[in-house]
Amino acid sequence: MTGAGQRGTKGYVFANPTFMTKILLLLILAMMIVHIVKPLGLPGLKRRADFWKLALIALAAVSLTILLRGGE
Repeated sequence: MTGAGQRGTKGYVFANPTFMTKILLLLILAMMIVHIVKPLGLPGLKRRADFWKLALIALAAVSLTILLRGGE
């Protein structure tokens, strides 16, 4: 028998899609902060002013996650 908040996830917090989306956003936000302090040096991310590109990546990742979930 599952609890009201688990919805059949067998107790695993990471099985919750909204939790995973929040984790993804927090990781990308952390990358943006780190990039402002010290550029990551990845192709296209050589300057501090390029941190906005990480925001576009975050938007695309969240949009893809929502599309793959089917808008639940």
